Amino acid sequence: MLSACASTNPASSPQQRDALIAQLEAAKQTDQRNALAPGINPITQGDFMHSATKVDAVVAAVRQGQYVSDRDLRLALTVPPKSMSAEQRQDYINQLQAARDLDRHGVQDYTWDSPGKVQDYAVQIKMIDEAIALLRTDQPVSWWQIQQALHVPPNP
Repeated sequence: MLSACASTNPASSPQQRDALIAQLEAAKQTDQRNALAPGINPITQGDFMHSATKVDAVVAAVRQGQYVSDRDLRLALTVPPKSMSAEQRQDYINQLQAARDLDRHGVQDYTWDSPGKVQDYAVQIKMIDEAIALLRTDQPVSWWQIQQALHVPPNP
């Protein structure tokens, strides 16, 4: 993954960009294949299609020599899971709770001087609470919803 991250720099060599594009295209093919697999629920199928779309956006940016953030690159290279075990659900719950703690800290840091930042953190907290509720009750939950909820807005 480190070599892939280095390839997001517009100054990367053509060979590095080609290798990264090949990795991204392989992830996209897996996403598309998984979306069509028998027995995939509609939420998971949507995750795979969304992932393939994200790959297309990153490939276009890389081909144009644009910077791609490490987070966007990591998400594009990651194929969502077909299903989650109870252990994986609990792991996501733990990660989400840690992200919620950071978001709550962000709310406290910006309460008086930046209502817009407070709103950003509040939205993240709500997404986290919704994702945790679905995970705890063993309901289908979008992998992308979890990834969005795990994102903590920057807190300088």
